[in-house]
Amino acid sequence: MNELSKLRATEDEHSMTSEEMHQVLFNAITEHSLPPGTKLREEELAEAFGVSRTRIRELLFRLNHLGVVDMPPRRIAMVAKPTKKNAREVFHARKIIETGIVSEAATRATKADIKRLQATLEKERIATETDDRSGAIRHSGDFHLQLCELIGNDTLTEILKGLVSRTSLVLAVFGPADGSSCDCDNHMHLLNAIAAHDKDAAVKALWQDLTEAEEALVFLDEPAVKPNLKALLSPHRAR
Repeated sequence: MNELSKLRATEDEHSMTSEEMHQVLFNAITEHSLPPGTKLREEELAEAFGVSRTRIRELLFRLNHLGVVDMPPRRIAMVAKPTKKNAREVFHARKIIETGIVSEAATRATKADIKRLQATLEKERIATETDDRSGAIRHSGDFHLQLCELIGNDTLTEILKGLVSRTSLVLAVFGPADGSSCDCDNHMHLLNAIAAHDKDAAVKALWQDLTEAEEALVFLDEPAVKPNLKALLSPHRAR
């Protein structure tokens, strides 16, 4: 075995999996540990995670596909920086797509589906009451994704996952400091309508939910921040 092969074998044995790295970096971005505009230098990320730059490049391409990382040609990748226009478009797109999703969910939802959704709402409620803003945003997104998953359309779920990712970034930047994303009460109204198989009430609750979340956005410029990637990400490396 040559030296390059030995290096790769050592990396494969001790480094994080691609999925683990994706989750760590994705969470750091959507939970605002890495603010929009943060430069994501391949060499810094490779050192932080203890992997090759090739694997980091693959990771960045995946996050770029989700819309949370920008990769300008011949320039350093950076955390996407949504504009007011981007934010408005994301919510508009979600209203269009999720109208069909909740209508279908109201037809298909089983008791097991409702129980699973209730558990997610309980997590969101706890996060909101304990001022865990990032947790509230995450569980809110999970609730909407689970609604989509229950209708069994993988393509639609993948599309919504990208929109939810963009929403998380928008909320991290423009969301009110004392709020999460969507309102827990609105989610409960939506869930009750789906449990009752009431399509019209479900759509009405969805639009109220997304409209209120959009209206709560605060469009202010943020000061430039340059976080230490190694200090932030290295603790997540596999031991």
